Amino acid sequence: MKKKSLSAWWVWLFLLFLWGAPLLGKENISVKDIITLKKLGYTDQDILKELKENKVQLALKKTDIEALKKAGIGKKVIEWLIRSAPKQASPKITWNKLLAWLKEGRTVDKILLDFRQAQLPALTPKRALELIKKKAPLPILLYLKQKTLNKSNLEDLLQEKTSLPVIRILCEDLGLNWKPAPKEALALIKKGLPGNLVRKMVRGEFKGNKRKKPFIEGSHYKKEEGESGFIGYEHIGREFRIPYPKGWKALRSNKDGNIEYLFTPDLVQDPEKAIRGFTFQRIFLSTNTSFSILSLNQIAQKSHLLLISSEPGLKAITSFTPFFLGGKQGLGRDYVGRLKKKKGDFWGRMGILRDGRILYLVNYYCPLKERDKFQPIFERMAKNSRLGLPKVHQRTRKWEAHELVQKYKKSVVCVIAGTEKGWVSSGSGFIIRKDGYVVTNHHVVWNSKEKKFFTKFLIAWDASLNLKPVYAYLVGAKREYVSNLVKSLTLGGADIALLKIMEPGNYQPVRLTPLHEIALGDPVVAMGFPRVDLFVDLEKMNLSIFVTKGGIVRFNRDDKNRVKSIYTDAKITHGNSGGPCFDLNTGGVFGINTFGAWHGIETDIPQLKNLQLGDLVGYYGVIPLRYVFHEFPEFTRFPAGYDKNLTIEDRIILARDFLNQQHLSAAKRQLKKALVLDKKNSEAWMLLGVVELLSGNRKGLAYLEKSLTYNPKNLEALVFLGSLYLELKDFVKSAEYVERALEAGPDDYQVHLLRGKIYLAVKRYKEAIEEAQKADQLAAHILPEPLVLWGKALYQKGDLEEGKKKFEEAIKANPFHIPAWLGLGKYYEQKNMFEAAIIEYGKLKRKIPRAYESYEAIGRCYQKLQEYEKSYQNYAKAIELCSKSGKKLSKELLYNTSWLAFHILKKNDLALKAMVRYLNLYGLTKGSHKGHLLAAQIYQGMNRFGPAFSHYSLAYAISPKNSEVEKMGKEIRKAPLGMNDLVLLSRLGYTAPLLMNLIRVTPLAFQITKKKEVVRLAKAGIDVDVILYILKIQKERKRIGQPVTPGGDGKRENPAPSTETNNNSVVGKWRGHTILPPQGDVIVVLFFRRNGKFFMGFYHPQTWQLLLQLSGTYFCQKNRIIMDVISPQRKRIQYLYVRQGNMLKIGSQGGWDILYKIP
Repeated sequence: MKKKSLSAWWVWLFLLFLWGAPLLGKENISVKDIITLKKLGYTDQDILKELKENKVQLALKKTDIEALKKAGIGKKVIEWLIRSAPKQASPKITWNKLLAWLKEGRTVDKILLDFRQAQLPALTPKRALELIKKKAPLPILLYLKQKTLNKSNLEDLLQEKTSLPVIRILCEDLGLNWKPAPKEALALIKKGLPGNLVRKMVRGEFKGNKRKKPFIEGSHYKKEEGESGFIGYEHIGREFRIPYPKGWKALRSNKDGNIEYLFTPDLVQDPEKAIRGFTFQRIFLSTNTSFSILSLNQIAQKSHLLLISSEPGLKAITSFTPFFLGGKQGLGRDYVGRLKKKKGDFWGRMGILRDGRILYLVNYYCPLKERDKFQPIFERMAKNSRLGLPKVHQRTRKWEAHELVQKYKKSVVCVIAGTEKGWVSSGSGFIIRKDGYVVTNHHVVWNSKEKKFFTKFLIAWDASLNLKPVYAYLVGAKREYVSNLVKSLTLGGADIALLKIMEPGNYQPVRLTPLHEIALGDPVVAMGFPRVDLFVDLEKMNLSIFVTKGGIVRFNRDDKNRVKSIYTDAKITHGNSGGPCFDLNTGGVFGINTFGAWHGIETDIPQLKNLQLGDLVGYYGVIPLRYVFHEFPEFTRFPAGYDKNLTIEDRIILARDFLNQQHLSAAKRQLKKALVLDKKNSEAWMLLGVVELLSGNRKGLAYLEKSLTYNPKNLEALVFLGSLYLELKDFVKSAEYVERALEAGPDDYQVHLLRGKIYLAVKRYKEAIEEAQKADQLAAHILPEPLVLWGKALYQKGDLEEGKKKFEEAIKANPFHIPAWLGLGKYYEQKNMFEAAIIEYGKLKRKIPRAYESYEAIGRCYQKLQEYEKSYQNYAKAIELCSKSGKKLSKELLYNTSWLAFHILKKNDLALKAMVRYLNLYGLTKGSHKGHLLAAQIYQGMNRFGPAFSHYSLAYAISPKNSEVEKMGKEIRKAPLGMNDLVLLSRLGYTAPLLMNLIRVTPLAFQITKKKEVVRLAKAGIDVDVILYILKIQKERKRIGQPVTPGGDGKRENPAPSTETNNNSVVGKWRGHTILPPQGDVIVVLFFRRNGKFFMGFYHPQTWQLLLQLSGTYFCQKNRIIMDVISPQRKRIQYLYVRQGNMLKIGSQGGWDILYKIP
C-alpha cells in the first residue's frame, strides 16, 4: 500500500509541475538551481519567465556569471539577473573597524569622509567612554553623536587645533546652530578660519543633514532619455550629452589630462578590460598650431595612422564615409582584427567630427560575431547625442513692457556700495540665479578714489515689494581698460561684476539671452534705479524702479568684428549702471546698461571738441552678456546647488575645460575649490600654476613646483616647466626638468622633442638629431615637429641637403606646418638663391594666406636683392597680418621695416610707426640699443632733438661700450626733453615703462610746480604713472643734480658728495630697478653687510628668475662705493652714491638708479 500510495503522489506532483506550477520556489533560489533547470532541458525563455514571475533577486559574483555561461545560460537571462539584483546598501562601519582605524593612526579627515558614505555604528554612552579613554579625536565623537554643532563645540574644535577640512565636513554634515556676531566673526578669522567659511556661518548656511550616498560613476546630471530603454550622460560642464542603454556602465578616465568616456554593457571598473564599448573624447585644437588648419579629411587620415600604430592587429575594411554625431556630419571608418590585451576578433568604427576649435573622437567596438547586435545601438547613441551647450530658442513670442516689469520686478535690484565708514555710491543690478547671484558693472563696485573695490554692498528692491535690504559680497569683477579715450566713450568693453547675496533664500532670476538671439531694431526695455541721491532716502529705502523703452539701434564692433557694445535709445543715466536691458522679442536680458554721452561732454573733455561727440547724446551703451558668460560660466550655465556634490575629479575636469576656453577666472575658482577637498592634489596645483602664469602672475611658478612636491612624476608639470625655462633661455634648469620628465614618461614624444630643442640651443647637434629621431618614431612618423627639429640640426651642422629632405618630409606630414615651409625656404637663402627662396615662400603664402611669416621671409629676400619697395610692402603686410592674429611681432621684422622706411624710402612717418612698436615690445631688452639708435636718427631727421637725445641716452645706458653707440655719441645733438616732446611720444603710443626709462636718463626742459600743469599733462594724454614719475624724479634731481648726459665730451656731472664716508652708510638690504644688458629692465637686490661683504642679484621683473648674481667685498670712500667682485669672476667696479634715509641713489654711466631699503 505504501509503495502504491507514494507512486501515486509522485505522479500527481509531476502532473502538477507540467500543468503550470512554479518551476522553483521564490525563496532559497540559487545559481545551482538555475543550472539544474537548464540541464533538465528547459529553454532560456522558460527560465526567464519563471524568474520574472517569482521576482527572483540574486547578487551575482563573477564566478556565478562564468558558471551560468558554462552551463549554456543565455545572455538575456544573465542580463536580467544583473539588472534585477538587489540594490547594495550603504557599506557599514562596524565598531571594531573604527577602533582598528584609530589604532593604526588613520587621519581624522579620511575617517570622516568614510563616515559620509556609510552606515555608522550607534554611539552608546559605554562606547563614548571607550573612545574617550582611547583619546579619540573630538571630531569623531561629534560626528558619531549626529547632533547639530553649537558655539561651544566650535570653540572646543578650535582649541584642539582641528584642521580646516575637518571643521568644514562637520559643519556641512552636522550643521551649525550659531550665527557669529561681528566681533565673534573677526575672532574666528584671527584664529585661522578662512573668510568664506566664516561668511557661511554668519549667513547660517550650514543646515546639516547632507550625508548622501557617494556618486561613483558618470555625471550627477544623469537624466532619462525620451526614448525608452536609454538614459543620458551629461558632461559635468554641460558641453555634451550621450544617450546609452539602461544597465550599461558610464566610466570616465583621466590620463595626463586626456579625458575619455566609456559606455559599456560589461561589468568592469577598468575601461581597458571592456570588450564592448562606445568611447568618446573631446579635444581642443590650439589656434597656434598648424594642426588646427588641417582639413577634417587630413585629421582623419592622421588619426587612422595613429590607430594602426597603436593597434597593429587592426585592419581597415572601408574607406572614410559620412559619420553622424549629434546631428552633425563627420568621417568614419570600419576596422576588424585583434586588439591588444583582448582575445578574439573584433569589429570597430572610428568616427571624427570637428566643430570649430573642438575635435570629437568616437570609437566603438565589440567582438566581430556580435557586430549585428551592437552596431545599431552604437549608431543610435552617436546619432542622438548632443554636442555643445543646450541650445536656447527664446524668440517664441513678443512681450509687453508691463509683462516683463511684473515678471521680473523682484529680479532687478539697487546695488549700494561703500566702506565701513559709510555708503558712497549706488548702481543697479539683476539676479541671475535662485541662490542670489547678482550681475552689475565693475565701476559700480570700484572705489575710484581709493583705487580699490568697495568693501560693503547692500542689495535693495522696489519699495512696493516690501522686501528687506540684504548684504552681499563680491565674487569677482573684470574691466577692459581702453587706452584710447574716444573708443572708451563710444565702443566700450568688459565692465562687469558678480555679487552674492549673503542671506539664503529662493530669489527670482531673470532669463539670460545670448547675443545671437537678438536683432537690430528689436524693442527693448531698460530697468534700474538711477539717481538714488535725488529720489531716495537711504534710511527709509523708499526705492522705485525706473523703466524706459527704446530699440536696438547699433551693434558696436571692434576691428576683429566682435560686438563690444550695443547702442539703444532707451534712456539711462547715473545709477542705471549695472541694470538689465530686456529684449521684448525674447523676454530675456541681453545686456547691462553701462555708458552714454552727455550734454557738455566736449566742454568737460577739450580734446574731444573736434569730434562733436555731443551728437551721440540719446544713444546709450549696453554691454552684451557674452562678457558675463565668459567670466562667470559656472554661474550662468548651472542651476543653484549644481556644484555641491562635485568631486575633486569633477572640478579638475571642469577647470581644464574652462582653461581650454580661456575662462581663466572660472578655472581658478574651480581649482581652489578642488584644493579645499584635497590640498595635496598635484594635478590641481599644476593647473592652478598654469592659470596664474597665463594671468601674468609669477606665483604660478611656485604652484607648479608645489605640484611636483606632491607628485614628482607629474609629466604635464615637468614638460611645462621645461618648455618655460627653454623659452627663458635658462637651458640648465630646462634640462633638469626634461631629465625628470624622461624618467616619468620615457615613451612620450614631447619629452624627446623638448630635449632635442635644448641640445639644438646649446649647439649639440648630434644629440639633437638623435632626440628628433626618437620623437619622430614615438609619434608614428605623422607629426612634422620632430622632422623640423631634425632639419634645423642638420642645417646648423652644415648638412644643407639632408636638412632640406627633412623639411620636405615635414611638409608631407603636414602641408600647413609653417616652420616646415620656412625651413625649406631657408635652404635657398643660405645658398644665396634668393629668387628660389621667394618662390618657396610664395607657396606658403598661397597655402596659408594669413601666414605673416611668409611675407616677412619674402621681404627679407627682396631686401637682400636690393628691391626695397617690394621688401617694404611685404614687411608692412606681415605686420598687418601678425597684428590681426594677436601674435607678438618679431624684433627683426619691426626693425627692418623701420630701417627701410627711413634710410631707403625716406618716409619718416612710416619709419616711426614701426619703430614705436619695436620700442614698446623690445625697447628694454637685449640688443635694443640698435632700435634706440635708429629712433634717434629718425627724430633727429624730424628736428625733434629732445626725443633723439633721449633715445641715444637709453642706448648708451643699455650698451655703453658698443662701437655704434660711441660713434653716434660724437654726432648727436644734446637736448633736454620738453613737455611737447612728451605729449608727442605719448600720442605716438609709447608705453609708460618706456617713457619713464627715457625720462630717467635724460634732462627735462620743464618743471611741474602747479596743479594746473599736472591737469594739463593728464588732459594731453600723459599716463598718470608717468606724471608721478616726473614729480618724483624732479625732487631727486633738485638734491643731486641732473643725470649724466652721455655724448659730446662724454663727461658726467658728479652728485653732491655723501656726508658719510664709512661702510655703515649703506649697510642693509636694498631693492630697485636698473638696466642689465642684454636683458634690459630688471630688478636689482643689493645686500651690504657690516663685515664688508656684499651680494648683488639681478632678477627678471615678471618671473623673478635669477639672471645674474655677484658677490665679494666692498668699502665706501667719500661719495663712492668700491666693490671687489669675487664671483662669478674677479673685477673691481665703482659707483657714486647718495644715501637719503631709506633711499639709496647709485650713479652709473647711464644715470642714477634708485634703491629702497628692505625692512
